[in-house]
Amino acid sequence: MVQLGVKRLCVLQSAICLLLTIGFYISIGRQAAYSALLGSLIVLVASQYLAWRLFKYSGAAAAKRIIKTFYRAEAVKLVFVALMFALVFIFVDILAPVFFLSFIVTQATHWLASYLFNGN
Repeated sequence: MVQLGVKRLCVLQSAICLLLTIGFYISIGRQAAYSALLGSLIVLVASQYLAWRLFKYSGAAAAKRIIKTFYRAEAVKLVFVALMFALVFIFVDILAPVFFLSFIVTQATHWLASYLFNGN
């Protein structure tokens, strides 16, 4: 059941990424679309990594291992996000407001997903 919710969240984040990229391409141009894509992709890849690590173990017997894996995976995710931010700002010519807005909107889908998928 939890894995279904994670799959739905990944689909929702991918859809948001696509909508933001297309929307910024139409309204501002190619550089804005590229900036939106990069901002959203950082969230997508980090979320996928965390989900992959969290579902490595299951069951009550593995509870301590799951908790340990969660904390380690979250720490790696944060380092990954910081590293990707640094690489983008060093090597890519982006529109920073679009990049940050896309990152925040895609990240905020965690909250949106809890309303959309509650009870389903």
